[in-house]
Amino acid sequence: MEVTDNKLFDLIRENNELAFHEIYNRYWQKLLALSSSILQDREMAKDAVQDVFIHIWIKRQDLDIKHVNAYLHQAIKLKCFEYLRKNRINQNLLARVNHILHTNNVEENMNLRETRELLQKGMQSIPAKSLAVFKMSRDDSMSNREIAEKMQISQKTVEYHITVSLRYLRKLMADSAILFLFSFL
Repeated sequence: MEVTDNKLFDLIRENNELAFHEIYNRYWQKLLALSSSILQDREMAKDAVQDVFIHIWIKRQDLDIKHVNAYLHQAIKLKCFEYLRKNRINQNLLARVNHILHTNNVEENMNLRETRELLQKGMQSIPAKSLAVFKMSRDDSMSNREIAEKMQISQKTVEYHITVSLRYLRKLMADSAILFLFSFL
């Protein structure tokens, strides 16, 4: 007679290694298939499955699992997402993203180039002090306080210059979008 998963987990909580091996043997292949489909890397998928089972053994005293299949599937999904987060997307996924980015339409690239040129021209029209503050904020990632200290002005003045710059650039982009629409009429 086959022992249920729930009974096996009760035995695992009692430090029964044979019960642990039985759960491992029952679910290892299923979890490997699921993790492989998520991670697209068999070795990383094996590591994820091992990590889930190691966690179960280490935390066996604290786990109160009612639905073993659901728990294991959820655990492997979370472990895979943790791997993706830690590894900042595995190389295969990164290669796919790069391929997509590089195969974008020529039209999109032209639009991006035109938008950049428009922004460059627009930035030349922003008052010098506002532009300097804006560039420190956006290009140098400086805080308002750091900019205020560097330029010896108040933080409110920094906020004012950034607001002036953003308002001007938004208006410029809105005007160019209207002109773009009229060119198709």
